[in-house]
Amino acid sequence: MPESDAEDTALLARLRTGNEAAFALILDTWSAGMIRLAKDYAAARRGDRPDRRPRAVPSGE
Repeated sequence: MPESDAEDTALLARLRTGNEAAFALILDTWSAGMIRLAKDYAAARRGDRPDRRPRAVPSGE
């Protein structure tokens, strides 16, 4: 994943032009964290885990 603002900007530019490799990079890097966050959120909404609130994904995970 990009480590600087310039790299983030370049990645966004690639995404906006439909670059599949840029999309794959983001998907590969963030999908596990996004899925975990969604599961925690859904469980909290259902009341399955009243002792825990949905957690945010740490930066760089």
